[in-house]
Parts: sequence; C-alpha cells; structure tokens
Amino acid sequence: MDQAHREVLRKQRLYLSNQILVSDTIVQFLYQENILTASHVEEIESQNTSKRKTLSLLDVLPTRGPRAFDLFMESLLQDFSWVRDSLLQLLEAQPAATGPGSEVQLTLSVSKTPRLISFQNIKNINPATLTSSINSFHLTDIHNLLGVGISWHLTIRFRL
Repeated sequence: MDQAHREVLRKQRLYLSNQILVSDTIVQFLYQENILTASHVEEIESQNTSKRKTLSLLDVLPTRGPRAFDLFMESLLQDFSWVRDSLLQLLEAQPAATGPGSEVQLTLSVSKTPRLISFQNIKNINPATLTSSINSFHLTDIHNLLGVGISWHLTIRFRL
C-alpha cells in the first residue's frame, strides 16, 4: 500500500469508524478479492461493535499489499460512496511527489466499477510531453475502446 494511502487511512480512522459498517459487504468483498484471509475475517467479526470492527479492518488493511487500498475503495462504492469521495478528495489535496520515483495514475470507471492503472518509478518525465500525449487522446477513442451502450467515466490524475 502506498504511503499516501496509509496516511489517509490513519488520519481518517475515527471518521471511517463512525461512517461505515464493514460487516455486511466490505469485509466479504475484501475476502473474496484475497485481500483478507479467513483469520482476518474471523478477527474482525469477533469485535463487539461496528466501530471496533472497522478499526480492526483499518489495522489490517495497510499490511495487505498494493491492491488493498484500491479494492477497499471499490468496496465503498455501493453503500458508502460519500466516504469514498471524501477519501479521494483528501488524497488529491495531499502534496504531490516530485522527482525520480514519482507516480502517474489513471483511473477508469466503467459501469461504476473503478479500475486503477498505476505506473510507478517513472523517471525523467517531461510534463510537456505528457500534456501533448493527453491532448492527442480523444474521448471518442475511449468510447470506441469500451464499446457502444456501456456507461463510462474517465479520471486522469497525475502526480509528478
């Protein structure tokens, strides 16, 4: 999990524990996606209150690999979209990384299911080249790529 993601989860622990209920779908979705193990699910579900269950999940999540945050965010889409939106705004407000090892992220949502494509350790990025590449990529290209009749949303966020 990226350091920025860890920081947002740490700083928003109390907010998250008051806003989301992890038992119904979130824990099961993360188990289904191999982010949580059966013992993690058992530990989380053994907590007495919803708040403690959420805090227990937040303790485990940062240790579960690079896909953990993105899949956690995906698990929030259906029932807790306002929480997801709030976390995304906080991430966007964080200072951008600069220099070697900076990150470029593209987020593509098709039918409300986000997919994050991440290119890490990109060195010597020329912002002018990046801008011209984006300018030459048209929305009709996206539509042709996805097909007719599919709803889509594209967000491109660069951190340089």
